[in-house]
Amino acid sequence: ADHGREALELLLSTPMTTDELIRGHWLALRRLFGLPVLMAALVQCFGVTTGFALSTPDPLPAELVVVMLFFAMILLLDCWALAWLGMWMGVARKSAQRASNAAVLRVLIWPWVVILLLAVLTRPVGIGGAALWFFISLLVDLGYGAWAINKLQAELRKVAVEQFGAVTTAPSWWQRLSA
Repeated sequence: ADHGREALELLLSTPMTTDELIRGHWLALRRLFGLPVLMAALVQCFGVTTGFALSTPDPLPAELVVVMLFFAMILLLDCWALAWLGMWMGVARKSAQRASNAAVLRVLIWPWVVILLLAVLTRPVGIGGAALWFFISLLVDLGYGAWAINKLQAELRKVAVEQFGAVTTAPSWWQRLSA
């Protein structure tokens, strides 16, 4: 815990701007996850279309192409929203576990709950179900992403100092004796 606190104190005491801190975090995220996320999106699109093409001589249905593009776009947008929301939650929550849980719940879990409820009520068929999922996911990703960007840019240093500010610990026995 002390190592993480020292790193945060060092970052907060540097003359770097909030935008520079965020940009550095984004560079690290891109370096770690950029290629795997891009590969997952490509496999999702080309894997399904290739599998379909190999299984039947029929031409690829346009609906399948649209749905695969929806999946790839939402995968990329989910990752974008999770990165921004995860950064904000990492500062605003007391533990990394709570931060990641909060981000995943908001970006990945709740949209599916809403989609399932709406699907039960409206019973969309065909491309309508995919469109419902796409637009709800799009709104959630863009909404939480924009909200987290604004919170980070406006309140990063303030919340970090409040959250990880000076810790008061009980004096040790030798400090009490010498006082």
